[in-house]
Amino acid sequence: MVYLVKEVYPYIPCQSGCSNCCVDSGLPRTSALEWKHIYTYLRDKAPDEVRQTVLRQNEAMHRQQLDLFLQEQARIERPESDLPLPAFGCKRCPFLIDDRCSVYPVRPAICRGFGYFTWRPRPQAESQVFACQMAADTLLEGLQLRQQPQAMLPVWNAISDKLYALNAVQGQGVIATLPLWLLAHTGPEGELLPELNLQPDFQALLNAPR
Repeated sequence: MVYLVKEVYPYIPCQSGCSNCCVDSGLPRTSALEWKHIYTYLRDKAPDEVRQTVLRQNEAMHRQQLDLFLQEQARIERPESDLPLPAFGCKRCPFLIDDRCSVYPVRPAICRGFGYFTWRPRPQAESQVFACQMAADTLLEGLQLRQQPQAMLPVWNAISDKLYALNAVQGQGVIATLPLWLLAHTGPEGELLPELNLQPDFQALLNAPR
């Protein structure tokens, strides 16, 4: 889908080297099915230096926000509620190293699609561009220069619905923010835990020894 969109709208600015969304929106909701691949890649394929950098960054940036991640987890688990979005002080992805994704081959689907889709915040709402402000502005400028009245982009909701349905079958249904998954797999000495846990007790992280 991304390839097809890029063919139609080559002026979309989401190119290699841009990491705006990883800095300002780097707390993506990630299914257990996706986390399984990320964890395995980090444990078995990533160089030791990369793995340690990711763990160290996550601890430094997000351990102090654990209570906010648990608030966000409540929003994820109760999508029908009106719980407010937590006021995260840091939204940078812990997997971003030197402005590059350190787990690019197994990055979450939402990262793959960001910038190339629209989405609907509510069932009856109009679609919005699923991109950072810079990318959305550049897309609109490109449309105006080519005198195109609108962009015809696929809707992200359909992709995420299918992903979460598959996750419920194969990934045991858990969805959490990416830094929270990583915190749940970090040991007391800052090491990556050797075993994958697709149903962690996130609440217990509040009392975990550090």
